[in-house]
Amino acid sequence: MKTRIETPKDTYTEDYPQATASAREQTRIIWFAEELGVEKDEGDIRTKCTEGERHGITTVLKLFTQYELMLGGEEFWGGKVVKMFPRPEIQRMASTFSFIELGVHAPSNKAA
Repeated sequence: MKTRIETPKDTYTEDYPQATASAREQTRIIWFAEELGVEKDEGDIRTKCTEGERHGITTVLKLFTQYELMLGGEEFWGGKVVKMFPRPEIQRMASTFSFIELGVHAPSNKAA
């Protein structure tokens, strides 16, 4: 037998207000890659870092990008969570998190 959170719902009444609060908070604190001004950082990585530092930074950024693509895409928020929990507020939260990972965080890792 499925739990309430696993049962589809065709109305938008709120059974999980913490999911709605999480989606709202994520949109409240959103930042975009274009706002960060990473151009100077990219230049610094290329010119001021040692080869070892450059390798460490780019490796971490590549890992962040893989993580964000996996979490945001079909693997987790955009796939697994949406399919497992077909409730409107859970899907809102998962869609918001997916957008943040794919549309905001992943593109900010330019140096990778």
